[in-house]
Amino acid sequence: MIFFKVRSLTKEIDKLILKDLSRAMPKKYFTYSICKKVSGILDLVFFATFGLYFFTAVYLQHKGLDVPQETTTYYAKWFVLSIIGQIITVSISNTAHNELVSYVEDNWKKSL
Repeated sequence: MIFFKVRSLTKEIDKLILKDLSRAMPKKYFTYSICKKVSGILDLVFFATFGLYFFTAVYLQHKGLDVPQETTTYYAKWFVLSIIGQIITVSISNTAHNELVSYVEDNWKKSL
């Protein structure tokens, strides 16, 4: 029973911290949240592209055909674009995350 009370208390503390961050550093907070969402979408794009390419290649080889060069270059462009997008969004979100964490730590040290 105590575990559930601690869990809900933790959620309340998290909500208060996020509310404080969104008020104190709105650009950093929203940059972090948007970059995390875009990074998740790019994860899906990467794996969907890989899956489509793999199953297209398997299907064409099963039919006795070779994978066309245009198809290979098309999927390669999507692979490269999703990897570059991942690198950019992860680096931006990590920078924003580090600044948000340092802000929270500074506030906690001041309150002690």
